[in-house]
Amino acid sequence: MNASEQETATASTLLQSGFPFCPFPQYQLEDLPTEGVLEWVEEKLDAGQPFVVRGFDRLDTWDAALLTRESLFNLLSLDSILVRNCQTGRDIRASVQELLRSERSGRKEKRRIRESLYAKDLQCPPRWAESLDALLPEPFRCLGSLDLFRVLPKHIAPEVFMAYVGTRNSFSGFHRCFSGTVALNFLLEVDGTGPGTVCYGTDRDSQEKYNIFTEKLGLSPHTDWVNILPAQMKPADFPIYVYDQRPGDLIIFPSATAHQVCNLAPSVTKVVWNILHLSSLMAFRQDVQPAYQHQCHADTGRVPLVPFNSLHRAFESKEHYRTNELTTLADIFQKLVDDQIIEREIDTPMRPVDPQSGVIECNFCGSTIWNRHLHCDECGDFDLCMTCFISGRSCKHTPAYSWAQIVPIPECKDLVKHVWNMFGLAPRHSLPASSKSLGTLAAQAVLTRQDSTERLCHLCRDSHPQWKGISCERCSSFFCYRGLFRHFDIETIALLRNVGPWTCPKCSRICNCRCCHFPQPYQRKHRPAGPRVKAIDSRGSVYGFMDNVFDHKRGKRPTAAIEDTSTLSQDSPQGQKRPRTESSDMLLDIWKQDRFRRPRSRILTNRTSTSPLGLPPISELPGMGSTNSRIEAPVRISDLLVQQGSLPTNEGADRRAFTSPSSSAHNASPRYEARSGGITVTPTRPEKPRPHAVAGPQTSAVPGLGDIHSLEKRLEALRTYANGLLELSLTDSHTQVLDRIQQLQGQVEAAKRKKAEALLSSLRTDFPDLADVAMEEARRRGVLQ
Repeated sequence: MNASEQETATASTLLQSGFPFCPFPQYQLEDLPTEGVLEWVEEKLDAGQPFVVRGFDRLDTWDAALLTRESLFNLLSLDSILVRNCQTGRDIRASVQELLRSERSGRKEKRRIRESLYAKDLQCPPRWAESLDALLPEPFRCLGSLDLFRVLPKHIAPEVFMAYVGTRNSFSGFHRCFSGTVALNFLLEVDGTGPGTVCYGTDRDSQEKYNIFTEKLGLSPHTDWVNILPAQMKPADFPIYVYDQRPGDLIIFPSATAHQVCNLAPSVTKVVWNILHLSSLMAFRQDVQPAYQHQCHADTGRVPLVPFNSLHRAFESKEHYRTNELTTLADIFQKLVDDQIIEREIDTPMRPVDPQSGVIECNFCGSTIWNRHLHCDECGDFDLCMTCFISGRSCKHTPAYSWAQIVPIPECKDLVKHVWNMFGLAPRHSLPASSKSLGTLAAQAVLTRQDSTERLCHLCRDSHPQWKGISCERCSSFFCYRGLFRHFDIETIALLRNVGPWTCPKCSRICNCRCCHFPQPYQRKHRPAGPRVKAIDSRGSVYGFMDNVFDHKRGKRPTAAIEDTSTLSQDSPQGQKRPRTESSDMLLDIWKQDRFRRPRSRILTNRTSTSPLGLPPISELPGMGSTNSRIEAPVRISDLLVQQGSLPTNEGADRRAFTSPSSSAHNASPRYEARSGGITVTPTRPEKPRPHAVAGPQTSAVPGLGDIHSLEKRLEALRTYANGLLELSLTDSHTQVLDRIQQLQGQVEAAKRKKAEALLSSLRTDFPDLADVAMEEARRRGVLQ
């Protein structure tokens, strides 16, 4: 983030520019009602707008000597801490004295680097916690009356009460707090005059627009932290609340709302914590949990355990709950139980498991499992939630899964029944009659995975096991789930939940495959490139039907490929086929006539256009010679991975294996050019060998320094093939390619380390004072161990 721009980005300046910037709702501490403060806070949280409560520093219980950064480090007894350098995005080790100093003199560059440090998630000392409990009203407290984290056992409850110390221009980018919780930001101490922090917030009604705004940047609105400058916020079509925070100001961001914090003062000290409100539970089930499961983001809040523990604790310890709180918890738990019921319970063997005072997590998506799940009998310690199992995710032992549960379903039903009887209400079934439960779908998936029968997919024209797709009730055509999501935005679980018969896109006359030609084919939604899905556990090698279907981020790509993609998306509507032009028809006729007069190899040499998969033209492949070289050997995958002469010197045998014997053969063949007047046949001249080609590849003075670029190109090519294999569901080949990618990554790191050692050795000889600085940076960035 630009330092000069960040210094001027105060809330007062931004508010003068108008929409989308608007002020935070502000309340003085004296204005809070003496009675009914809990209802007042709940009303503000339900409104969904961020707000600020001011004036805590004017209370008699405010301990100005205790609530300082110097006191914090003394109580923690730390000499050095891990801090985030917000300019580089890396965590570095810094001394406590570095953060305790005020503005220091020195070179501008050193001062600028010092201004970006942010010490996050420091453990809050017990004396601070006691002081803040005496200072804050009960609804604002951590584990207070509004915080449902209080019902979880201490050994599994998340630790959320943290201290933060930051210097000027440090920041936390736009993000949503974990598990959709409410975020509270309390500023305690500021160096200098003026505001200490500028806070940006969004309201609950704008979250869909915020998601679209973030996805356009290629990031996930639920799991990524997006550093957005004020100039980048101006095009937003939703309100962005801004406020200049000073000591004694408590900022409250409602459940699952995105916010950003930027520190302006030379040094700021604050306390940050999260509470799990009832609105957080609702937001988690509706928006947060589906995104976490799809993107394999672990749920650190253990939210699925809260409803059962709340109801169980209400009857065991007779803890007081408000009526609306208890009925809402019972309603949420009712939905969880109903979704786990299996249609044929008697035919489904269920093995009881004891978490032994721990937590069972899905080894693929990382979500917390509160009851029923699938267990791999081969791995022994690999568990899947029902959502992942139905979506096609698993380890390599696809048919080796059995059922397991923590709490019997009858016991769960009795717990819900007691709550409804307490309020004189009859238990109700929360699942519609036209919808199947997740338990029923998972039980069907267990049975169908035992069948190895394959069918041909109408969309991708490839054979898949029957459990990877669905058949039409009318025409019996088979459609794989992956293709339905890619072409028609049909999500697997939403499709399978429907009890009624399914009619395929072909019978609905909206199929947009390459064989159907309906007048109004389905236009799929535009999906910006996002992060790739990766299992939490490396054993999760079989990905789901909707994982990595579209163009997700895979690192750097050629500029031309990006330009071609953008041009296609702007000019050609999705789902429609490219019209044939007159020139292409003429070229096709000439090619048909000429193919019988010339050898097949000559015809192939003229096809130098870019492959649809983004591969280089055949004439540019290693060992294929010039544009007019004759092809006598088949193209191999290894030829596409390595360019001729670019292999490391210690892999001579592999280089010889990748080199085609026909690389020096040249044959003249005609070239066809499409012009406005028709087709012109132009004979081409044999290409002369370049002067430097005889001398052979140049070698670096230091062995291994020329290998880094070659290895990185091989690594990028392997990743391209891995993505292609995954799209074709060739899981075994995909696993082997991933193993080769790991080997190449190790070789790249070793080559970089070797290069760094050689450079630093020479630098130490010539400039010893600079060598220490370079050595420290190399270790910090991971180049050296």
